Amino acid sequence: VPSYDDVSAVTAALKSHNVDVIVSTLSIEAISVQVPLIDAAKQAGIKLFVPSEFAAPSDGHTGPEFGEKNKIIAKLQSVGLPFLRIYNGVFTEFLTWVVNFDPAAKKLYVIGKSSGIVSTTSIRDVAGYVAHILTHQTTSALENQILRIEGDRISGFRSLGPLLNAEVETVETMGGEMPSFKAFLMGIADNGLATTGHGVQGLSDEEASKSGNALWAGH
Repeated sequence: VPSYDDVSAVTAALKSHNVDVIVSTLSIEAISVQVPLIDAAKQAGIKLFVPSEFAAPSDGHTGPEFGEKNKIIAKLQSVGLPFLRIYNGVFTEFLTWVVNFDPAAKKLYVIGKSSGIVSTTSIRDVAGYVAHILTHQTTSALENQILRIEGDRISGFRSLGPLLNAEVETVETMGGEMPSFKAFLMGIADNGLATTGHGVQGLSDEEASKSGNALWAGH
């Protein structure tokens, strides 16, 4: 299709390929692109829409970092399109990026305490998990659910120092790409909001963070 904004073209493409489920993996900067895609999905009779979450829990956030994700959920609800949210924490492969790790200088950078627990899961495991549940669960069983998964957890971004044999420097602001987003991740971690299970009643944080893991047994 020429553009996701072309709702008619996207609708036709979805129908022509008999698509039942859409999995969106757009980056944090492109979350709003899902709006016309949702309209097309609704018109095409899509059974389940998996929005681009794939991070720490976004529900309740109103700021620019995760607030757009909640607008997408509101859009899905407004058109009556079933959806599935998947929280997996920070992608393991992105951890060094978050702290601006410099392998040559053996140095990384953090803001504040950076000692709050962070859920993390590898991209490969998240991809495998999504593929597995979508082929082993009915779409009706996944409708309007939140699945929380965790491959591992670290004791804050500062703890990456010993793991990488690197010096940890505390800074006021982050450099490199998307500095405000990196600062946001460190901030929510220090406020106990970077685990996939935070806020779940009746379970310990670790139990809640891994509660969705059971749907892909042995992984």
